[in-house]
Amino acid sequence: MTVFKNSKNLLIVVLMLFFSLALAAEAGTGYGQTSPKNESPVKRPVIQFEAKEIDFGMLESGQVSDMKFEFQNIGNTTLIIKNVSTSCGCTATKLAKREYIPMEKGHIEVKFLSQGYSGRVVKSVTVTTNDLKNKHTILKIKGEVKLTKFALLELTPDKIHIKGVEIGKSYTEIVTLKNSGTIPLRIVELMHAPEISPQFTKKMIGAGEELELKVVFTPMQAGRFTSFFKIRSNAHRRPVSLIKVTAVIPGEVKKDPKSKRGK
Repeated sequence: MTVFKNSKNLLIVVLMLFFSLALAAEAGTGYGQTSPKNESPVKRPVIQFEAKEIDFGMLESGQVSDMKFEFQNIGNTTLIIKNVSTSCGCTATKLAKREYIPMEKGHIEVKFLSQGYSGRVVKSVTVTTNDLKNKHTILKIKGEVKLTKFALLELTPDKIHIKGVEIGKSYTEIVTLKNSGTIPLRIVELMHAPEISPQFTKKMIGAGEELELKVVFTPMQAGRFTSFFKIRSNAHRRPVSLIKVTAVIPGEVKKDPKSKRGK
């Protein structure tokens, strides 16, 4: 009876030892293994933004909005800001520095330039870091741009074809410049070929007013003539307006000596 009882106790001990080893192996603490509790934590930076989206509200076209995206390195090693890029030229960013130690805070400054925009606007800023789980963080700015003060240039016509011309003679075509905006339109610069000579009486066109522009064309050589007469102004969205000027000048076309191939 005593032998049976001892055998039963021995069996219980063996079974308990077996289950203990099995549980230890499942937990990764078996023979030759190290407990996770004794392992060193993985070192990596972690960038955390206070907000990833900012609403700048309502702006009058031409105004500038200054914003800041606050962030913190909640990791256990140095965070490095590798690059900050924007979706277009309307936003500008500024970064005080590029490296942040654990738990250090920082911010990214963003300027939104509303010139040339109207209505609802959504733009993005991409922040690239050495945080392996957040290599590229997308930040967004949004808001409304109200356009009430603007100049708008309309050209009639915007294409001129001059017929029946002769070398040495001058030909005049009329182009009407209209300001359909709400503020005066100022002509800043005129760019044209030597054959074209613009003539006008003033450089400022009031809101709703029109101005006649004389385009004087004097051909210098035979052949086909194609050129763009450019008008730079303070017009909204299209600060450079184009007038296409074409003509066919009869006569013998002189060949360019540079175009001849050598023997």
